[in-house]
Amino acid sequence: MNTARKMLLILSMAFLPVTGAVGDVVFSDLHLSPDNHLLFQAEVQAPGIGRYRAAFLTELINGHTRALTVFPEQMQYLSAVDEIHVQNRFGIFRLRSDESGFLSVIAGDSRSRSIDLTLGALSESLVSPDGQYLIRLERQSPSQAHLILQNIGSGEEIVLSRGVERTDSGPPAKFSPDGSVIVYSDTSSLYYFSIPAYETGRLTSERFRRIGDGSIGQADFSENGYLFLARGRVIYRTSLNALFARSLLHDGFISSTAVARLPFAFESGLDSMRAAPDGRSVLIQRGSDHLQLFPIQPATDITDIPALRLPPGTQLLETTWVRDGLLYILVTSPFSSDRTSLYRVRQSGGRWTTDRALSTQDIRSIVSSPDGRRIAVLQRDRVVIRDSEALDLVSTISADRPLNVVWTSNDELVLGDFETIRRVNVGTAREQVLALSRADRLSFPVRAGQESAESVNVLTGLRAFVMDPSSAGLETPEDTPDFGLRNTVSDRFRVYLDVLPSGRYRNQIMVRNVASLETRPLFETPPFRFRPLPETAEPADFEYFRHGSRVRSRDVAVVINLPRSSEGLLHVLDVLDRYEITATMFIGGEFIRRNPEATRALARSRHEIGSLFAVHRDLTDAEFSADESFIQQGLAETQDLYFNLTGSELSLIWHAPYYASSPLIRSAGAAIGYRYIGRDVETLDWVPLWTGERRSALYQPTSALLERVVRNVMPGSIINLTLGIPGETGLFPGRPDYLWQRTETLINELQDLGFSVQPVSTLLSRAR
Repeated sequence: MNTARKMLLILSMAFLPVTGAVGDVVFSDLHLSPDNHLLFQAEVQAPGIGRYRAAFLTELINGHTRALTVFPEQMQYLSAVDEIHVQNRFGIFRLRSDESGFLSVIAGDSRSRSIDLTLGALSESLVSPDGQYLIRLERQSPSQAHLILQNIGSGEEIVLSRGVERTDSGPPAKFSPDGSVIVYSDTSSLYYFSIPAYETGRLTSERFRRIGDGSIGQADFSENGYLFLARGRVIYRTSLNALFARSLLHDGFISSTAVARLPFAFESGLDSMRAAPDGRSVLIQRGSDHLQLFPIQPATDITDIPALRLPPGTQLLETTWVRDGLLYILVTSPFSSDRTSLYRVRQSGGRWTTDRALSTQDIRSIVSSPDGRRIAVLQRDRVVIRDSEALDLVSTISADRPLNVVWTSNDELVLGDFETIRRVNVGTAREQVLALSRADRLSFPVRAGQESAESVNVLTGLRAFVMDPSSAGLETPEDTPDFGLRNTVSDRFRVYLDVLPSGRYRNQIMVRNVASLETRPLFETPPFRFRPLPETAEPADFEYFRHGSRVRSRDVAVVINLPRSSEGLLHVLDVLDRYEITATMFIGGEFIRRNPEATRALARSRHEIGSLFAVHRDLTDAEFSADESFIQQGLAETQDLYFNLTGSELSLIWHAPYYASSPLIRSAGAAIGYRYIGRDVETLDWVPLWTGERRSALYQPTSALLERVVRNVMPGSIINLTLGIPGETGLFPGRPDYLWQRTETLINELQDLGFSVQPVSTLLSRAR
């Protein structure tokens, strides 16, 4: 195989963002050959996926380490170079779609003394269609990052934008279909970047490349090379050539065309847009549950535009344009027994229709073939190939928890699951393993009575392979290899595992050099940012519980307040579920009445549910008389309302709307068994941008809220997170963006500081 084409590229771990759970890496399965080659595995936790292990081989003489397995957390096909682009916690990889194996090439120092890997959220990098460039985020602070463009071949980097806001949705950028243009956003503006101009030294200053106000969710490319932008009530379209000719004139496009008018104003903080491949329609998602398709015809009567209002408690997973005139929408609902549903939107006779195509518990994703005639439906233990129009069954491919599928032609795809990455012909069912996702057992083959590191025996599932460690090429052995006892001693070295009390590594590999009498770790433990414990304890007030113990543990609580609306609930529940976090939620009577299905689902969840009172009013407001009887009746009403709907009881914890507190409020609740829960880290995320016709005095941008939360959090802290639309009953409700949209970013920051997110009841019990 040509080495340049058969390359698995591992970008240096220093190039990747490092966030996430503390103490998450576990080394195991040490096996040392007589010629001083060490096999070992590193296990990590991937939110939403679970734990998985990666196999490595280190030459102890020179310290060179290479990967032997490639776990396909994220996978993309680069048709221009016929390569598979794979990203996971340990780096970014490339492999050919028609041959097994890879050559490990680490950009930068290939003998790095540490494995510094991504924990927590895996911030997806964006790769250009030709595979030459990569866009990634480089963390600068809890809320800010630099947007970096990197040439994969040379390693050269350029900062596209400084001070980009970190969100749960990855880099705010998109490549054009031909890879020549990048559109990206900073905190408030959209820009374009020309790859040809950059390569030839003709790139103009960013201020001359500004497209206008907005965020990346307002922009999208069609496959035929047009850029669409949603602004206010209008959809604009422009060509790439028009971008190069300059962008702005009075805050609008030069040489752009208004191609559709919307019956609503596009909200950049909540809404997003996708363009059809042919550019003849756009799909707009409004909030979390409203999808609307707009044909690009200025004269279109908006009453004929197809709209899909997702059922209450339903979250959009993905949209897939199969081909022109055919779109599939995959949604999920933790509140439904079906869990996932597949909707089909298609054009027939000049009109669009929508129907529910499939309902099942375990659709993970759908991927269309290049010609749009087939779709691959990823399910729990299989990939089902169906005709894209009628959904007739074509074939079924068994898989061990499939993670990703990419089509390399109309008849062949590459499937990555928990065992292998393999090419499959959907017609003949012929398969070829390209790389191993995991190794269950590892050993060196025995030659002339002695183990040799010239190859490695690997057992994955029930299949055995012989791997060439220099290229990771795979062969099937004639006889089953021996996976006997592991050896940890050679003539020059001894290796063993040492448990670590804290940090990102739970243990470390120690190497004893017998000749020099020196013992050192194989890898330097990466730095971590643990928030130190206070030197003195701060007593907790159990009548007005605002924080837990400051010195007994690193526990914190993120409490979720649900006063009225369910906007943001599904996103937050998804994050909590993937991180296996049990949280405390306070729900009000108005929320229960508006959202009965969501309330029932919360009652069935593992989360702790407290009371946010019967009405969402400031109980300390002078215009609102709240005596002891009123408070007790409001608490009882909310508890009875919850019980009558769910058959479950609320936990006897509560706080008043807006955390209003007084001795009367607290004692009234305590008299009927309720404990008042406050907070010591106020997010102010419930403050809308406008109060009446004036800008709210307490309003701060979401990035500032995130910064102050991370700056002020301490062991035992209680952090409030409010869902819904702040000020929804006012003249100008809402905010430009919302803290709940950054729940995963917040969780990662807390874990990176060494904190464990727990329910309030845990903080209470550990504070005594």
